Amino acid sequence: ANLHRRDLPLIGQYVAADTLGLRAWPTDTPAHERAQFFQEMRGAGVCKVIPTFHVSKYYADMLLDGSSQPSTDPSSAFAVAFQRFGATVKEELLGGVQMAAWTVDLSLDLHELLPLVGSDCGFSKVIEDKSFSMYMQLLHAIQGWVHPLGSNSSVAPALAVKPFLIPLDLSRVSWTEPFHQKKLDTFLRCMSTSRIGGGWSSLFAGEGTGTRWLFSFAEPLDQNITYRFRDQLTNVATDISKHSSSGVKAIVMVGTQALKRGTSNPINSVNLVEDMSITSKRYLDPYRDYEAVSQATSSLDGFMYDEWMDDWDRGTRGPFFLATDTIDKMLDKCDGGSRFTHDIDGCSRIVGNTGSVYPEFFGLVGASSQLMQHCIYPRFGFSLFGEGGAEISMTCAYMKPSTFWVLLALVLLAGVCLAQVMRLMLQWCFRDKPQAEKHKKKSGSDSSETQEAKVPQLGYITVRPQEIFLCGDHTLELQSTVLSSGHEAGWWLCQHATAQMSILEKQVKAEVSAIRALHLRRVHAPNKDVDNAAGSEEDASQEGQDSEAGVEEADLTKAMQVVHRRILEGFAAWCLYVSGTMFGAPRGCRLDFEALREMARQIEENQERPSDRLFVEALLLRVMESLGEQMLQCPERLSYLLFQIFQEAGGLLDLGPANFTIDMDKLHDGLVQMNIHTNPYTRQKMPSGKWEFGLNFDDINESGIQCRDSVAKTFREPASLMVVIDFVLSYRV
Repeated sequence: ANLHRRDLPLIGQYVAADTLGLRAWPTDTPAHERAQFFQEMRGAGVCKVIPTFHVSKYYADMLLDGSSQPSTDPSSAFAVAFQRFGATVKEELLGGVQMAAWTVDLSLDLHELLPLVGSDCGFSKVIEDKSFSMYMQLLHAIQGWVHPLGSNSSVAPALAVKPFLIPLDLSRVSWTEPFHQKKLDTFLRCMSTSRIGGGWSSLFAGEGTGTRWLFSFAEPLDQNITYRFRDQLTNVATDISKHSSSGVKAIVMVGTQALKRGTSNPINSVNLVEDMSITSKRYLDPYRDYEAVSQATSSLDGFMYDEWMDDWDRGTRGPFFLATDTIDKMLDKCDGGSRFTHDIDGCSRIVGNTGSVYPEFFGLVGASSQLMQHCIYPRFGFSLFGEGGAEISMTCAYMKPSTFWVLLALVLLAGVCLAQVMRLMLQWCFRDKPQAEKHKKKSGSDSSETQEAKVPQLGYITVRPQEIFLCGDHTLELQSTVLSSGHEAGWWLCQHATAQMSILEKQVKAEVSAIRALHLRRVHAPNKDVDNAAGSEEDASQEGQDSEAGVEEADLTKAMQVVHRRILEGFAAWCLYVSGTMFGAPRGCRLDFEALREMARQIEENQERPSDRLFVEALLLRVMESLGEQMLQCPERLSYLLFQIFQEAGGLLDLGPANFTIDMDKLHDGLVQMNIHTNPYTRQKMPSGKWEFGLNFDDINESGIQCRDSVAKTFREPASLMVVIDFVLSYRV
């Protein structure tokens, strides 16, 4: 609420501006607060104001309701809001500040309407456009309230004696399209001509209305090279001076860039950064161009800068909302844009040959936050409208929150701290008694359970896929103390292994088809040389043989190698990572780093290894994932267990028949503890006899990275006051 005390002196004394445009006008603010703000405006040297009525809200309501006409009944929300707006701009309520003009925050979309303009008003399709019709009905309703016909009195006498500025966003004009200048001239002429005279609007008709255009321009990056603002403004100013006998006046609003081109390729993509070495020239040049055109045409009546401070969430629509045919286009949502995020990638135009970009978040000053202060750093070095002025540095203002909420927060924080201290004291005083009672109650049952050693049950299956070439008399074994018998263990292993074996064979065959498709594409490729032509006959003959004799052995071998590397690439990455960084491993962890690197090499360079061995290794990991179920969330733990299985089977260098044993108890280690206790802030006695905090999948996965034989808690979540400390340490501006 106090930020204007920081900005107003800069606007009045350094920029030397005498008028401030406010949008939207604060009709709900108490009168004494507005009077205080106006008094501070006048004290800073800004003695004029241009209030803005929020008509875009009621245009959006029409889109949401699907209506083509606004509700103009005296009791409607639209009429009541405008009457309140007119009542709050009376001279006696402005605290000595003069209202120079008034306007609205909605503009026609020239990007959509100019293509509908014909050679004359009567031959144009503009009046048939739904958005144009809705926009004109809103503005004609406002004009009727301010300047009623006949003897009716105005609902806003303070507005009736001031010029009405009709916004028109000229940055939406496609200047590169043919005949754009002629179409724009026709559009402005038809808008300035009454319906009786064959035009489209009566906004500029009648004596004493004082209606003016409010043209909005957006100068793109490198405007001195790629853009001639003076020529464009001269053409528009000359056009409007011919549209009536007295000439139509216009106010010029300009937004410029505080950017520079980046250095990345391609050069025609959006690659912009803030230019911290800019001078006031980019802000002075538009005003100097305006002064030159104003003296030459006498149809311009004022100059405004688009934005004072960066408006990062404005989007591509410019300073006004656009009268579009849908609410989504009107809102102009940005994918990555917000008040605290530069949304260059989400909302900027492509920087092409003309370098056109929207200035949606770059004003005369930039904004930043430092500790408890909100700061602005001006992008101009001296006065823009006046003479003199010292160099301006960063200006900051302290953010003062509400006293009530600060006191409430302090009371709540003190209460939480006191409750935590009392809780810790109670736990400290009675920490031995409940644990001793629990140990007494469960000592008998615990001792009996430990005395009964569970015998592991063993089941096995011989890996025999349908493709004979992949058979190698390899076996898989499943060991578990949970299952009741070896037959049950074998049944579980058979069900999972058979399903995974079928899926794996289909993947290998799909890879074979892809390899053969690549062969055929090379054979039948255009402009092939003589060698390829000679080879095509041989490949064609092989194709016939393959269709009768089955899948070719060479293609199957290559396909199995690709599938093997693809399935075990995560395990190979784990081997290389663990063999290179063991700083987080427990003291008792002793792994053979050379064996780890050799296993990773055997997976990456598997061309010399038999296909049946590659098949059973890939199948082993798939069966472990299938049996482990939720252990799929812990790939590092699976890799550690797979390494142990490979080591027990003699490593990956032994190419003979292999026997791989899966320990189901180790595979499910961690899941059992999670099923019993998952609260990471309290201890509970686990089946191992230890009192431990609750586990989660991150702990299980980290145990695999640290090469722990048994899953254990690896991260202690912060609690109590440590949450605040951890939040402060992790906070990033």
